[in-house]
Amino acid sequence: MHPLCAPIKIADTDPYFRPLRRTCMNYVRSAPTLRTDCTFGPREQVNQATHYLDGSMIYGTSYRVMKSLRKNSGGLMLMDSLSPDNITVLPVSDDPTLCHTDDKCYRSGDSRVNSHPYLLALYTVWVKEHNRIAGELALINPHWNDETLFQETRRIIIAMIQHITFNEWLPVLVSDSHSNPFLRQYFDLTGAVENYTDNVDATTTNVFANVIVPMAYSAFGMHIVLNHDDQRMNSTYESNKHYNKKPYEMLTLHFDNLLRGFTSQKTDQIDMSFSNHVTNQLHEDNGFGMDIVSLSIQRSRDHGIPSFTKFRRPCELTPIENEKDLVKIMDETIVSKLMRIYKNVDDIELIVGALLEKPVKGSMIGSTMMCIIRDQLVRIRMGDRYFYDLPKVFTQNQLAEIRNVTLARLLCSNSNAIKQVQLNVFKTVDANNDAEMFDCDSTLIPKLNLQHWVEIIDSNFK
Repeated sequence: MHPLCAPIKIADTDPYFRPLRRTCMNYVRSAPTLRTDCTFGPREQVNQATHYLDGSMIYGTSYRVMKSLRKNSGGLMLMDSLSPDNITVLPVSDDPTLCHTDDKCYRSGDSRVNSHPYLLALYTVWVKEHNRIAGELALINPHWNDETLFQETRRIIIAMIQHITFNEWLPVLVSDSHSNPFLRQYFDLTGAVENYTDNVDATTTNVFANVIVPMAYSAFGMHIVLNHDDQRMNSTYESNKHYNKKPYEMLTLHFDNLLRGFTSQKTDQIDMSFSNHVTNQLHEDNGFGMDIVSLSIQRSRDHGIPSFTKFRRPCELTPIENEKDLVKIMDETIVSKLMRIYKNVDDIELIVGALLEKPVKGSMIGSTMMCIIRDQLVRIRMGDRYFYDLPKVFTQNQLAEIRNVTLARLLCSNSNAIKQVQLNVFKTVDANNDAEMFDCDSTLIPKLNLQHWVEIIDSNFK
């Protein structure tokens, strides 16, 4: 067997895979890389993504990729227009490696763009927003060339991504920002924040990279929901039928309905209860799929991720020494099942323990998961000298405009026919509760005023 091959053995009692006569699941060890100090020691893995919130899913992780996605005119990104309704979509590609289908696929800065219809629709929104802003900047600054328009638009888009992540998504995940000391400590919504620290390493930790993926999959439902303009459910598709499959059909026929669907569909509870579509049928091919939980546990072992009990120590959380301690943070029935699998509490994988913890009050996640996310996001915030709300990154007027940005505004501005949306699209509303849906023209969903980006040219300057 090749040394990089670490297959996952499938138990004889497995109710799904054994009837298919599968004895193992393929797992190839992650590619190794040099340690940061160029010394020998524990194996480190390659991170193919960037470490910052820098819009790399739109612009790519290299100059070569970014260049291939640019129109090289007017600061615009490449997009295609499809008949018969002249729908604007991401660049269409015939590259068969981009998705598992005979149909056409799409290109973006992230090779996973075709992996899920919701992701594809959201990436499309961001590229359309880039082109919308670039077009407006070109009108108010006609002297700007393609490069200036592109880079300034890119800077604005990155700031919007950072703002929405920290001010809309994060408070929903970890509880309201006004009551959460973690958020209140690092963010001041009244002015620029001087807390960049040059000795803070913003590198994505191995722990965060390994835990965030199963956490996201845990929240996935079994269906993709498509909604009409009145927010009534139009139709549903099974998720496993569209992982890297049929992206062309979904985006061209259902773009607006996809956007309405993911803003109205409730996430599943974040725990160890995963849908059958990701535990048995992930990337299904010829009747056989993969199991995201098994793959995540195997990857954590491959990467040398510490155990659940060991990781809680640097988080300064209550130590776990025995089964009684586990009962304090998990349901008793879950603990009983857990201890039938693991001989000792110190053997429990971090992924397993973190997902089984009871959520912190007002939060969607437990204290260990919150520690992992807090550590990473604080370092991203403090270790990025270009973070959007640092002094001199934007003018005060520009910063005030960016702080008005919401994902709701992006959906209103870049959909084909969405007329109403909730103020925070990360919070679902009752389809019959019209009071919580607002017209896209409402002042409560403000538009970005780009007049603050007008560059005054001194005609006397030579």
